[in-house]
Amino acid sequence: MCYNIALLQNKWNRLEKRYGKKNIHELPDPEQPSFFVSGFDHPDIPIVTNAGLKLASWGLIPRWCKTEKDALSIRQRTLNAMSETAAEKPSFRESWQHHRCIIPVSGFYEWHQFSGQKYPIYVKLKETEIFSLAGLISEWKNPLTESSILSCSILTTSANDVMSIIHNSKKRMPLILPEPMEETWLENGIKSHPNLQDIKFEISVCSQKLNHTNIQRNQSWALQQVEYSELVFSEIAGI
Repeated sequence: MCYNIALLQNKWNRLEKRYGKKNIHELPDPEQPSFFVSGFDHPDIPIVTNAGLKLASWGLIPRWCKTEKDALSIRQRTLNAMSETAAEKPSFRESWQHHRCIIPVSGFYEWHQFSGQKYPIYVKLKETEIFSLAGLISEWKNPLTESSILSCSILTTSANDVMSIIHNSKKRMPLILPEPMEETWLENGIKSHPNLQDIKFEISVCSQKLNHTNIQRNQSWALQQVEYSELVFSEIAGI
């Protein structure tokens, strides 16, 4: 799955240049890069839509939610949407058909399990500052306050050969969009999944402190490589 991301080049002008889209709400630049962002905190993260660049809360709230209690409950389960079933699932069906987005990232985190231990692995694309994850969006209106929440979910797919070794428990990965497919995804959706086997990754084994939710993890140390002698990834093709 994909519950944690990083966006180091997160100045709005960088994103505008990368995607050729405007920051339509003239949002201010964040105070610092996003080194480690947990979806379970339901943060506002940058998204790319046909209309422009926006912020959306991570954890999709379907338009049909009746109460705030329902909305807050369901977004705990919609950080990710399985690309294989999103078109049929009630929570995602409308968004899959009509409301797609891109989530720009510098990288994402997955956890590798070995000998009863969990090791956080930071994954990025080689020689790429920002790349695109396929996403879905929904705008929900609170019936009591009439305020609106724009929310999003990251699409996932079966892990390719490299990610199957890294994320060896779930064997899932985010659906990465090659640049030529970005506009197609936003406008019409994609008829078939991109070939993810040829992606060239760079990985870093990070501190196990990232396993602890009671500390501030959005710090530069989150990306620092840590050597664990028991983990050897050098045999993985492409890394």
